[in-house]
Amino acid sequence: MNRISSVLTTLGLAATLIGMPSVVQAYPTTAITAPMGSVDAYNEGVYQAQQGNYSKAIANWSQAIAFNPQFPEAHYNRGLAHLMLGDASAAIADFDRTLEINPKDGDAYNNRGLAHQALGNESQAIADFTQALQINPQDAEAYQNRGFARLSLGDKAGAIRDARQASALFLAQGNPQEALRSVSSDTL
Repeated sequence: MNRISSVLTTLGLAATLIGMPSVVQAYPTTAITAPMGSVDAYNEGVYQAQQGNYSKAIANWSQAIAFNPQFPEAHYNRGLAHLMLGDASAAIADFDRTLEINPKDGDAYNNRGLAHQALGNESQAIADFTQALQINPQDAEAYQNRGFARLSLGDKAGAIRDARQASALFLAQGNPQEALRSVSSDTL
């Protein structure tokens, strides 16, 4: 799959998860290079996630994976849905599989870090956020997440550095609300 299609697919599910379903409907399904049965099941999964039916979305993405086990977007989005349902261990398994297929997926590292963090594995979370930043040094969210994980481990100086970097990147990307949220951690 080309990078644009991958990004649009990721943005589509992320938008669904934060309540912007119109973005999900806009991504180009024809760009997904997978057997038609897997594309249909994948698209139904996106629709179900858009409706807030994460369990049904997981079932659809599982079906897409059964058709095509090398479908990284289905593994990735199923991992996000598992996170939404609070099943961090299942999310980690899906992000692991995503990364086996596409080891350069910084978003998968970032979200696997969130899943590790949810399980209290702060050190592993930091390693994942750091890997995401090696892939994309402009990933403000990964800096922000790593800063919160460092703060949880008592590394206030590291947390402040990451919070400041996240804030600067969020500002440069036109997201002042997240910029403020990032720096609020260095007042703790």
